[in-house]
Amino acid sequence: MGAWGSNVDFDEPGYNGPDVEIDLYAGYYGEINDNTSYDITLYRYNYPGDSELDYLEVSAGVDFNGFRAAYWYTNDYGGSDLDLHYTELNYSWEFTDDWSLDLHYGYNFGDAIDDGEGFDSYSDYSIGVSTEVSGFGISVAYLDTDIDGDYEVNSGLYKNSGTLLASVSYAF
Repeated sequence: MGAWGSNVDFDEPGYNGPDVEIDLYAGYYGEINDNTSYDITLYRYNYPGDSELDYLEVSAGVDFNGFRAAYWYTNDYGGSDLDLHYTELNYSWEFTDDWSLDLHYGYNFGDAIDDGEGFDSYSDYSIGVSTEVSGFGISVAYLDTDIDGDYEVNSGLYKNSGTLLASVSYAF
């Protein structure tokens, strides 16, 4: 069980939407053997100030020898009554002490994406390296999608073209 929160800014002219996102989640994790585990999690995304955006999502995943496959689903994305599906395959390889090569491929599809004019799915992918120093997680990754043409955004809040992302995190 846990909670996650962040400020949000949907940056749409004339829209006075929520300033905060608070996510609650609860899940179950189990091990089949030393190399194989599974999990299932229920998420509740909350937007105080605009509860019409709130929705539930469920995910299920399997981990095996550095690989992770997972599926995410909601039937009410952003309070829209539209379904959204996400599948992902990840691989992490520790190539030296405390350093990992991290690969990711994801596929997004569903009514929440379908614009009725041919755009009905897209893939996202990344390659990066990560480590941990004194309890801080540090990573650098290149992220991109196969979105192009009129749907490609090259800058700003909704950028979906190639970018380099560096992050530092700490869990307590």
